[in-house]
Amino acid sequence: MIPFAEMTAEGLYNSAALLDGSGKELGRYRKMHIPGTVEPVPEKSHEGLEKRYFLQGNLGFPAYLSPVGGIGMAICYDRRFPETFRCLGLSGSEIYAVVFNTGYDDTLPDGRERSIEAHELAVRSAALYNGVPAIAAGKAGIEDGNPFIGASSVISHTGEVLAGRLPRVTSWSLPTWTWTSQPRPARAWTTR
Repeated sequence: MIPFAEMTAEGLYNSAALLDGSGKELGRYRKMHIPGTVEPVPEKSHEGLEKRYFLQGNLGFPAYLSPVGGIGMAICYDRRFPETFRCLGLSGSEIYAVVFNTGYDDTLPDGRERSIEAHELAVRSAALYNGVPAIAAGKAGIEDGNPFIGASSVISHTGEVLAGRLPRVTSWSLPTWTWTSQPRPARAWTTR
């Protein structure tokens, strides 16, 4: 999954492409939930201006078939909405792939920890409630003086952290496991 700014005739989208091992694009996702404001708010020390630059996504929440099963994508703020993951699950996602650039307020003594906790709560809950594992990759470090949380992880379908930042542990762990795709029953939808 490669995130990028996608220029179209309509405008700019915060997008991601799902690639296979050869680099062929399997599918594309455009971020649906755009946070922040169009104009800066002077009294806010930290704010996002994504609405100034990006259009709301218009591709829905598709799942794309890959060699490891159906993969559904989400970008950053999308993970804060349970509907994102519910829709991805209903589309056939067997794995959630999430990318995020989450900053934090470094003037607060626990700013990074609070941001990480909110992020992990969102992704772990989505995995647990929908029974779908998640791989979440986060931007880390400092850009233009703004710190980012990092906090990449692999989450099981039960919400357990399989790899990533574990409580009270400062190193990464990577378990040995094999992914096997299980057939899902067909879903039938009707309208009244």
